[in-house]
Amino acid sequence: MTVDSDYTGYLEAGAYDPARGEAALTLRTLKARDIERPAPLYLLRRRVPLNEADRRGQPMTSCLIERDRRTRQDREAEHDQAVAVAHRDTDLRVLRCLRDHPDATSLRVIRHYVALGDPAVRAAVGRILQGGWAEPPGRQRQPYTVTAAGHAALNEGL
Repeated sequence: MTVDSDYTGYLEAGAYDPARGEAALTLRTLKARDIERPAPLYLLRRRVPLNEADRRGQPMTSCLIERDRRTRQDREAEHDQAVAVAHRDTDLRVLRCLRDHPDATSLRVIRHYVALGDPAVRAAVGRILQGGWAEPPGRQRQPYTVTAAGHAALNEGL
């Protein structure tokens, strides 16, 4: 028995925001037979409390899915802010590593200390050097030098 599908969709869930109790969802059409593929549908999954408790007495929740009324610019701004926060956290980890581990003289060693992949460490070191928070080693096997601006950034949390 074969089953033909007229439509194939993909539901992508964004990061859950516990403060707001919601996560962004995007429903995209991967394929559609005999029609033009529609634009993505932007949704929000919201946590809602129920008037019940589980057997341990903890309040129970469910979720509601509704259309996301934010504009494209608002969604993009929120995404850009989330990326900036992630970069800041990664940059702080790498900068602390450069400060605390003088043997972190290569990307491989830095990756070991911060437990991140090569692209993330490479990008963080690039942002750190570009921001003037550290200076590259003068020669091979020399440590990075965290600048005064880098120490200030560490104290301020970037």
